[in-house]
Amino acid sequence: MIFVLNWAFIAQGQSVSSIDSLKIVMATEKVFQVFKHPNMKDFRNISSTNVYCLICEEFKNSRQDSVIIDRDVFFSFYLDKINSSDFWKRASVSKERHILKESVYNQQYADYLVLITIWKENEYAQGHEGAQLGISFKKEGREFKFAGLETIP
Repeated sequence: MIFVLNWAFIAQGQSVSSIDSLKIVMATEKVFQVFKHPNMKDFRNISSTNVYCLICEEFKNSRQDSVIIDRDVFFSFYLDKINSSDFWKRASVSKERHILKESVYNQQYADYLVLITIWKENEYAQGHEGAQLGISFKKEGREFKFAGLETIP
């Protein structure tokens, strides 16, 4: 529980309850744990059936033509590549994280988005606006399931 208190999480707006915020924090930490030591059973337990993955565009193969990917395909084809990426490594140690409730438009894929700062303004290069990794979660019953990844410039 101490790791949760050490996170600099900020829930944006009044639409994220403190109970949901705590559950999202724990779900985010679980995503990092499962990605670090991947196995299909744990991944299925923490993820929604489909994963919205804009990042996967970078790793596409001829079998994929959508940003909505079956979780088993995501696990088999993309998880290792994401794990070894610079943006994932930076996100796993970043202390700057924000929780946003998704807009109505995006709620078909996710209910909440955790934004993790991976590059601060001017850190990557002079004049660069910075970047964030977005980890999406879908609320299924009382649980928050991993539902996607994206980077935001």
